[in-house]
Amino acid sequence: MINLCVIVAGVRPQYIKAAALMYELDRWEDRSGRHLPRLVIDTGQHHAATLAGRLFDELGLRPGVRLTHADRGTPAAVLASTLTQLDGLARDWPPGTTMVVFGDANPAVAGALTARLAGLRLVHVEAGERRDPQEQEDFNTRLVDLTADLALCVTRQAVDNLAAEGFRGEVLRTGDLAYRWFLRMSEEAGAGEEAGAGEEAGAGEEAGAGEEAGALVTMHRPQHMRWEFLRHVAETLCNRGVPVRWVSHPRAAPLLPRALAGLPVVVLPEQGYRAFLRAIRSARFLVSDSGGAIREAHLLGTPVITVRDAGAWPVLDGSATVRIRSDLRGLAAAADWAMTAVHRVPVGSPLADVTAIDAGIDRLIMPLS
Repeated sequence: MINLCVIVAGVRPQYIKAAALMYELDRWEDRSGRHLPRLVIDTGQHHAATLAGRLFDELGLRPGVRLTHADRGTPAAVLASTLTQLDGLARDWPPGTTMVVFGDANPAVAGALTARLAGLRLVHVEAGERRDPQEQEDFNTRLVDLTADLALCVTRQAVDNLAAEGFRGEVLRTGDLAYRWFLRMSEEAGAGEEAGAGEEAGAGEEAGAGEEAGALVTMHRPQHMRWEFLRHVAETLCNRGVPVRWVSHPRAAPLLPRALAGLPVVVLPEQGYRAFLRAIRSARFLVSDSGGAIREAHLLGTPVITVRDAGAWPVLDGSATVRIRSDLRGLAAAADWAMTAVHRVPVGSPLADVTAIDAGIDRLIMPLS
């Protein structure tokens, strides 16, 4: 059994995954009767600290360490600062420490490099995903996989990707480690009020929660952050008479007033996790470039238009999901499909394998000798 589990997170999707992992570790303690020392580190990459704090409160996530950065001028500066601070912290961790990192954002890279330099065992959650080689996230995932001792993969395709690349560590397919926690959160979200209060672009009037379900849109990927791009998405949907709610993101917020001017679009502020799940559940369909939102919509049975050159979760392509490329060709046809697509919670989703989840948690805590 490991002596300390260090969990590194620094952006919203990683905070959510860290909370889900803590939930699964609690379950392991309950069924084993043993205690596992843990340390959650918030690397502070999230560029909206107050929103991150509210998210921690909602998720019940209590970081033991929060990093600060004097220079936030570039991602490289934050990455360098994160690596320096993690390296300093690692000197005080006991032998038998395991570091856990998630996905493809820069905090995972910093954690992987720290583990390598300090001689720590590294576990990569959502390892082996291969999407668009032009994306920074794809590069990050490959770099972390090169360092990992244990790769916990969501899909069989991810397992095959690692095998084809000659990965030498231990590999397990777990499905989505956050699945059971997601079910709990979505049940809690179902007991609350629907998300929907916001401002109509350019009008400043409040829109109530009881609006007719329509399209829910959220965009944040850097290559999509152009007002003309965002407007084309909004106009295509509005021209079909479907009500549109647009969830803001700190990266997109400065562009939305111009992009949505004069259009009947309700702009929602960045949502808490439960509120966002309620919004997805109530929507006729989701339009998004966010891997997390696409996964959540899939599990809730909400049809999805994925806007990415490569699938955020390729295994879900075609499963109540239509993917269009970032040039937006095919958006109109995809919208026509989505307006009549059937809501259906998936049965036998590759993400939902609780037996595999338990096996992954056991191997994380009890390494092979």
